[in-house]
Amino acid sequence: DNASNWTDISHNLSIAQVVGFGLSPNIATSIVAGEQDNGTNLLTGSSWANITGGDGGACFIDYSNASNIFIQYVSGAFSRSNDGGATNNSITTGLPGGFDFYSKWHQDPVNSSRLYVGGIPTLYVSNNQGDNWSALATPPGTGTITDFAVAPSNNTIIYLVKSDAVSKSTNSGTSFTNITG
Repeated sequence: DNASNWTDISHNLSIAQVVGFGLSPNIATSIVAGEQDNGTNLLTGSSWANITGGDGGACFIDYSNASNIFIQYVSGAFSRSNDGGATNNSITTGLPGGFDFYSKWHQDPVNSSRLYVGGIPTLYVSNNQGDNWSALATPPGTGTITDFAVAPSNNTIIYLVKSDAVSKSTNSGTSFTNITG
């Protein structure tokens, strides 16, 4: 009928492509999920709420304060909510441009004020939950940092991956050694 009438054949499925999600270690029913084209959504109890629009990316809930939620939009647009997702503010001061569409970022497992971000050739750190950022070392390899992990047993140790190299730092990212192979 030339698209005059449509029939829903999804059987009321609620689906989304989740890019990244974070769980609250303190509240079992609190989850934040960044979703491609569907923003970032927060589960509190049994109901979901959209806390940002667009393309949601990697996100996480502060393990020391569940009211702090860290949200990623695309190309290095990072933000933080201090009120459980009701509002959020940009936390990009000191970050350069040129981020990957989605970039890995993590909270330090020992120091909740410290954040790290990849997605560019150099690892960046913030010691005040993203209010200001500064560059650490540029690890070996070409391209951008595609993933990294900070050791929970010793947060001075960071493992990092680029497309052609794996690196390790034993001094909180001040320098990296190529451990590829």
